[in-house]
Amino acid sequence: MNCKNLHDEMRDLALENEKSIKASTPSTKNKVDKSTTATVSLKDDLTSDVASEHYWKILAERRRVALEEALKENEALHNKVKLLEEENAVVKEMMKEATELVQTLTEIVEEKVEGDGDLDFSLNISK
Repeated sequence: MNCKNLHDEMRDLALENEKSIKASTPSTKNKVDKSTTATVSLKDDLTSDVASEHYWKILAERRRVALEEALKENEALHNKVKLLEEENAVVKEMMKEATELVQTLTEIVEEKVEGDGDLDFSLNISK
């Protein structure tokens, strides 16, 4: 991971944390101290050379979720490819049969033309 991506992710984490701190309404001094400490910790993460363990846990969770989504998409694409390959095999077989039919009909027409020149294709069906 390059430094720019790391910095961007740390900034995003800091913004998320600030939003969650603003959304919460601390009712005691202890809660205020915790939120202040969290904000200071995130600012330290953004400005220090080494990120805190909290940052890496959040980053790992984000990556886990992204990996899970990618795996689901990969599985869906794999299934789609399998179905398309099966459909392709069926269509190839149909094309082969159609080609054989065309060859057979071509031979019949050529035999009729060479034989008597009469192209009467009426069906003689006896009961």
